[in-house]
This record gives sequence, structure tokens and C-alpha cells, in this order.
Amino acid sequence: MKNNSKCRVWVAGLGNVLMSDDGVGAVAARMLSEAAQSSGTVVSEVGTAIVFYTNLISDAENILCLDAVTSGKKPGTVTVFTLDEIEASGGKWRTAHELTLLDAIDVFRHGKRPNIKVIGVEPERIEYGLNLSATVEHAIPEMLTLARKAMSEMASLP
Repeated sequence: MKNNSKCRVWVAGLGNVLMSDDGVGAVAARMLSEAAQSSGTVVSEVGTAIVFYTNLISDAENILCLDAVTSGKKPGTVTVFTLDEIEASGGKWRTAHELTLLDAIDVFRHGKRPNIKVIGVEPERIEYGLNLSATVEHAIPEMLTLARKAMSEMASLP
């Protein structure tokens, strides 16, 4: 993407790759970034370094987050939802990174939130380790398919 063009869709892969399944968002973003992206789409392996992406937080029209999300479902379950749905759930869905991202959006966009979707995978384990569990690793293809669909839908919004 050229520096002077608007970021229509920012895909942020969130999570700590040193904490096993918590790193699934960063791993999925890395895989997604290996394919060519449409103009105006940026895919970033953010990890836990959200403050290094203030330019995208400030400018992106749409944000798609990939992350491990604890919702009480079976490990490996992939769910797509909006941040409004997280807030309305009363804590039913939890991601360790939602607050940091929302705080950054509120600070750098003065509370004006863009269109935001989250594709979350229920973790099997979050503990020190460099490898995803087999259960979560098997969920990545579904996560990538849903991400591509969401990216296409977000890019076509007026």
C-alpha cells in the first residue's frame, strides 16, 4: 500500500507467540500476509506491540482482529463477532488484547471507532511455549477462510 493511500482494511494479528495458543492471531496474520492483498488492505503481525501501529489505528476505515478468545466453547472453536457484541455479552467473550486495542482506538481516534470485527479461536492452553496446540493449529484454515471473507466484505463497504 502506498503511503498516501487510505487504509480500507487493517488486519491485526494479536497475541503473544511465547504463550502457546495465545499467539494464534499473530500466526494467522503471518500466514495471511504471504498472499497478495487488495489495494488498501494491510495485514500486520501485531503480537502484543499495538503501540507500534498507531498510524493504522488512526487511519483504518475497518479493523479485523485475529486473536485467541475465551468464551467457554470447545477449544478450537472459531467465532466471528463485533466488538459491540463483546461489550453486550457482559464478559461472555474475553480476549486479553481487546482492552488494549480499544484503548488505543479511543486515544488515537478520539473515541470514534471504525467498523471492527474479531475472528477468535477458543484456546486449548495458554502457557509458556512456542507451539500452538494441535487443536488450535487445526482451526487456522477456518480462521483464514473467514478472514478472507471478512476482508472482502469490509473492503466493499461504502
